[in-house]
Amino acid sequence: MLRAIVCIALSAFLLSAAALAAEHAGPGPRAIEASTEAPPSTMADEVERVYAVLGNDGVQRAELTGGDYYFKPRWLVLKINVPVELTVKKEPGFVPHNIVMDAPRAGMVFDVKFDKAGEVIMFTPTMTGTFEFYCTKKLLFFKSHRARGMEGIIEVVK
Repeated sequence: MLRAIVCIALSAFLLSAAALAAEHAGPGPRAIEASTEAPPSTMADEVERVYAVLGNDGVQRAELTGGDYYFKPRWLVLKINVPVELTVKKEPGFVPHNIVMDAPRAGMVFDVKFDKAGEVIMFTPTMTGTFEFYCTKKLLFFKSHRARGMEGIIEVVK
């Protein structure tokens, strides 16, 4: 009898967990493509554009910080065909984060886990347009970090 009760309780738990996961599932992967169109007005209107600094050595440098479901800055402007040194750091906390960019035609492909010490990502953008970066981390049964707002734009200009 006890075995039957445990089986029923376990089955009910698994069914409710599956329903909860389906209810809270974030959007699936989005195609990353260059765009010459204006980005969605909500992102463009709410976010300040930050420009990478060009060093005497000809390398653009910028720093991104990731924290509780955000990247700062959320919009980074780079010049085309100029090498980039992007430093990504994590705000103090226990939640792990990464930064993902999947734009091979534009010379920007990376998936880097970062921490408080920071990681340096080097690349050279080869195509103008706007490109999304985001965090792919997700805790079981909860929205992904990206679905919770941990995403941003790299805009490549001439």
